[in-house]
Amino acid sequence: MEEMDSYEDNVKKIIDFSTVESFWVCYCHLARPSSLPSPTDLHLFKEGIRPLWEDPANRNGGKWIIRFKKAVSGRFWEDLEHEEQPS
Repeated sequence: MEEMDSYEDNVKKIIDFSTVESFWVCYCHLARPSSLPSPTDLHLFKEGIRPLWEDPANRNGGKWIIRFKKAVSGRFWEDLEHEEQPS
């Protein structure tokens, strides 16, 4: 139980959004991967769902993990931003 408490204590909520447009506003203002400490994990959860496997809403959930070398992470980050933004 102590391990879960320290994990949950380290989770910091940075923003709420309810539209694709407001997501992109958040995304555009996030620090770029090369400036984040290693390791850094970013999680995206629906309001009211805690970022824990123990939350009942995550019972059938999963996760995607994408890992890049720090030297190329910025390029992929920028490519995502430019490819996925609505026009």
